[in-house]
Amino acid sequence: DKNFNTKFDFIFSNFGGLNCLSKEELKRFFTSAQKLLKENSKIIAIIMPKKTLWERFYFSIKGDLKKAKRRNTNKKLEVNVNGVLVNTWYFNPTEIKNIAYGFSIIKVKPIGLFVPPSYLQNSLLGSYLLIKLLSFLDKMINFSFLSKYADHYYIEFQKKTDL
Repeated sequence: DKNFNTKFDFIFSNFGGLNCLSKEELKRFFTSAQKLLKENSKIIAIIMPKKTLWERFYFSIKGDLKKAKRRNTNKKLEVNVNGVLVNTWYFNPTEIKNIAYGFSIIKVKPIGLFVPPSYLQNSLLGSYLLIKLLSFLDKMINFSFLSKYADHYYIEFQKKTDL
């Protein structure tokens, strides 16, 4: 909006909110964010990547190879979220880096590389001690290059000032 004059310090998108935007919409988001943020401000997002190991493993064991690889596409998927079909795209960190014109990436780290997604936590994988161990591994082994294999990843951007 041309009449919107407020500048912000921070934008936060939790657990896949930006996955509801196509690549073109994400480009527009970052262009708008560039205008709405103060100098040196940040965007922090939690994004779902294309190659999550848990989903591939779980659905492969169930014999559903289509679901096992469903995220690994550039096309939109209609994902059931509490009974509502939501258009969803998946992006690996490198793709987001190429889309986020006007921003530097400060940090990328996996979320749920070892801890299984919530839909598996009621199974045998959901035992308290196992989840505690897997959570510990998630905290200790959080190299950015593993982010594209996690259920989600944390990505932190800072607005470039030299544009």
